[in-house]
Amino acid sequence: MIKKFTFALMSALLCGTTAFAATKVATFKFDQNYWNIPSQDGKILLTDNTSIVQDGVTMKFYNIAGANKWCVLEPPTFNCPKDAKFSFEVGNGGQITKIIFTTTPNSDFEEDGHYTGIKWLGQDTYNWIGSKAMVKIKCFDDSGFKKIEVTYEAQEVTGVETIESNNEPAAVYNMQGVKLGTSNMLNNLPAGIYIVGGKKVVK
Repeated sequence: MIKKFTFALMSALLCGTTAFAATKVATFKFDQNYWNIPSQDGKILLTDNTSIVQDGVTMKFYNIAGANKWCVLEPPTFNCPKDAKFSFEVGNGGQITKIIFTTTPNSDFEEDGHYTGIKWLGQDTYNWIGSKAMVKIKCFDDSGFKKIEVTYEAQEVTGVETIESNNEPAAVYNMQGVKLGTSNMLNNLPAGIYIVGGKKVVK
């Protein structure tokens, strides 16, 4: 009795792969050093060589060329000096759709190259809305961030087909649509491609 058929190698040809967008949220909290970034001279510097990953989103830092100014993680905030930049990026075809920034008072920042993208929501909270794989932020003045929430659509792909029998044997057909019997007889059939319970199966 065949109870289960699982195959992945030829799923794109036989069953097809299914891609769908799953909404996910990556929350960057800066109340402590969750990423174990090493300190330098007692400071947790976020230099050009530093990136942190949170729930599928990579945050990178771009400091001021020619100036000894760095973004710094100083719990409970991440502090970004004037003219420094940082970005958020998702891979595998994902798209960032919303970013919510919770800041310290008087923070001043915008999307790099697009100076109308950040909206103030009140009480030191701002958001960005769009659809991009990467969003870069530039600080126009010294700015502090307590928390940043990044919402994105992740492309999930399934390509493994699983067929499970119930108590009743499933009908078995060949590729010409001729019924050959039921699934409890499949072991007696020669190697080939069959339709079992409406699904394609390689034997």
